[in-house]
This record gives sequence, C-alpha cells and structure tokens, in this order.
Amino acid sequence: MMTTFFYKAISNNGELTEGSITAESREDVISQLQSSGKVPIYADSQQPKSLKKRSKASGIGSANTELILEFTQELMYLVEAGIPLDRSLEILGQDNPSTALQELISELRQQLRGGQTFSQALEKFPRYFNPLYISLIRASEAGGEIARGLETLCQHLERNQQLKEKVSAALLYPAILLGVSLLSILMILLYVVPQFADIIAGFSQELPPETRFVLWLSQITIDYGVYFLGGLLALIALLYRTLASGATATWWDTLRLALPMIGPLHIKLEYTRFCRSLGNLINSGVPMLTSIDMASAAFSNGTLNSEVTQAAIHLREGGRLSDQLRNSNQVPSLVVQLTQVGEETGELPSMLLKIADIYDRQIETQTQKLLHILEPVLILSLGLIIAVLILSLLSAIIGINDIAL
Repeated sequence: MMTTFFYKAISNNGELTEGSITAESREDVISQLQSSGKVPIYADSQQPKSLKKRSKASGIGSANTELILEFTQELMYLVEAGIPLDRSLEILGQDNPSTALQELISELRQQLRGGQTFSQALEKFPRYFNPLYISLIRASEAGGEIARGLETLCQHLERNQQLKEKVSAALLYPAILLGVSLLSILMILLYVVPQFADIIAGFSQELPPETRFVLWLSQITIDYGVYFLGGLLALIALLYRTLASGATATWWDTLRLALPMIGPLHIKLEYTRFCRSLGNLINSGVPMLTSIDMASAAFSNGTLNSEVTQAAIHLREGGRLSDQLRNSNQVPSLVVQLTQVGEETGELPSMLLKIADIYDRQIETQTQKLLHILEPVLILSLGLIIAVLILSLLSAIIGINDIAL
C-alpha cells in the first residue's frame, strides 16, 4: 500500500530541504533520498511541525517540551547520518533564524568550541534540559554512542508527551462542558433573572422562598460579582502557593493518594514517569543509585518521592531495590513484582520500561472509565441547577397569573 511520507533531508550543498514522497515504507523513502544524494533526517507519515514556527511561538523564556523533543529528534537524525555534532547543531540553527532555539543552539556551539562536552554544554541550560536528559547524554558520550543516547531520549520524551496529551485530551470535553454550563448560569443570573425581577416587581404577591433566593443571588452577582471573581482568583493563587510547600504540601500529596478512583490513577501516572526514567537511565549505563536519585525527580507527589528516596538510602546498605519497595506503603504490587523479576533475570531496565508501558494502557482505560462516570454526573448536576433557576422564576410568574385570573 502506497503512503505519503513527509521528509526532511540535507542536500548536497548542505541545505535543509523538506518535501513529501509516496512510497510503500519509510525504508523506501530513506533509500530514495540517499540515492538522490541527500542525507535523511526525518521521514514519517505524519507531517513534521516546523521548529521555526514553534520556537517563535514558544519564546526565549519558555521551555516547551515539544520544542525540545523535536530538537532532539532532528539532532538524532543528523548525528545518525554521520554528520559531526557541531555541524548538526549549525544546520538546526540555520533552520531557525532569529528564534529562541537558534540562540540556544548558538550558545551550545560556543560551549562545544570552547572545549566542553555536549553534556557539559547542556548543563548551562537547566531551564531546557533536565538532569535526566543531561545524564543520558553523558552516559552515551562515555560509550561513544551519542546517537543512541539521543534515540533513547526521543523515545522517553515521546512517551511522556503522548501520555500527557492523552490525559489532556480526555479532560478537554468535561472542561468545556463545565465552562459552558457555568457561563450559562452566569448569563441567567446577570441578564435573564433581572428581566423577570422587573416583571415580578409590579405585583404585591409574596414570592416563594426559592424565587426570593434566586433574585437575591442574581443581585449579589451583579453587585459583587467582580469582587468575588477577584477574591476567588486570589484564593486559588494562595492555595497554589500554600499547597506547593511545607506541611500543607505533604497533606495535599497524601490526600491526592487517598481520593477514591483518582488516587490509584494518580499513583499509576507517577510511577509511569518514574519507571520509564529509571529504566532509560540504567539502560544507558548510569549507576543504579544515581539513576534512582534522578528518576525520583519525575515524581510530582512528595509522598511517593520520599518513599523511593528512602528505598535508595536502604539500597546503599545492600539488598535489592524490590525488597525496599515492598516495604513502602504506596508502591503498587505490579511495580514490586516486575522489579523483582527484572533483578532475578538481569533484565531490570526492560522490566521497568514494561511497567511504564502497562501503566500507560491502564491509565488511558481508567481515565475513560472515570470520564464515563463524571460526564453524566456533571451534565445532570449542572442541568439541575439551571432547571431550578428557571423553574423558580416560572413558578412565580405562574402564581401571579393565577391571581390575575
């Protein structure tokens, strides 16, 4: 079956070219490009996003994950093609004139020309490259296989990005539904209710309690809505700062783990990132204890981070990682069991990556199940609120008409 593949390649004169080729497979595309004297750096059925456009949108202060992923992918293709690292960076820089990425690449090239290794150059930019990224590059440098290190990084970043996109996409519809519903309620209180209030005001009949409440709520929203919104935003900002540090952060981390349905999903999401990071680090030759220290940074939950850190401390005294994880309260049994199997068979990195893959699929399935429960509950709840608002006004109008008749 013929498929259209999009490609990026380096021409004979060193220029970056883009285009599309219809072929049966990616290998055929690469073969055609090489036959024409071009060095392929990208070939896939999905059209590549322009680094030039993305870097302009991101800005110099934005450490965009997709930007770094695409930078790593294209650098990998160039290095795999046998192009020296400095020249590869130069080519990527030429594809991004006057952008944040071009400035970053220029600084990296200066560091390389100053005698720094690539990993040492990356350390100058912690905003863009985290310790795991740098460690994988350093390990690949030690083995003389930078292309392999870049490939591992691409796989790692791609899987994390895919997981993030799946969760975000799953939450998009409920978020839109909630936003539209709240906007509808606000419009009713600000515009619809006042018009009914003008009609009702011309009659002396005592209004039902629910109608008086809706009228009062509408008036409060009109008079103090802006102040309430400002206070709500300030409260959210305060909660965000409070929950991010100190004893409150520990309480919040523990609470997230204990929430029904959400807690188990949160644990799997956290251990997906941790196991994938740890597996890739060990696979690249980074020492076990160093790998655990770096991989634990993937945890956003301090409670889980603390448990793994404690396991690493005990690991220094001897013993196996699985034994230490088994003594932790929040470590899933699957993580413990497959880690033990990996240690016994000498395949710990592959088992850790397998855990991440298993949890990837489980997270997607459980997220869909959670949304299937959440969506009808959300629709019914918000629909009920809107119905109560409307019916409370209509009941007053009907009562007035009955008296008039």
